[in-house]
Amino acid sequence: MDETKMTATEDAPNPNEGALEFAIEGMTCAGCSAAVERVVSRVEGVGKASVNLMLNRAWVEPAEPEGSEARTGAETEARTEAETEARTDALAAKVVEAVHMAGYTAHYEKKKS
Repeated sequence: MDETKMTATEDAPNPNEGALEFAIEGMTCAGCSAAVERVVSRVEGVGKASVNLMLNRAWVEPAEPEGSEARTGAETEARTEAETEARTDALAAKVVEAVHMAGYTAHYEKKKS
């Protein structure tokens, strides 16, 4: 039987640029990572969640803001960077709290601009 071993980095998801990254502590098995993914997926404002047990990481793609379909190009451009950052920080805080309530520890790894 030909077994191919994958390293953690080869197995890592390739989240899009808008994904938030979290370091997760306390996961010891596939059940733990599934629990974290389930809890994070239920957080209001989360569009998609992905957890990697080997890397002890979670990635969260924010859901589209309500009413975003009705915005024109000018309205989208008018959204300030500060508003986007505030929304991101609020979502990150909700995710960290949800992970904590599930019995694990999460740290938001803010991307440097």
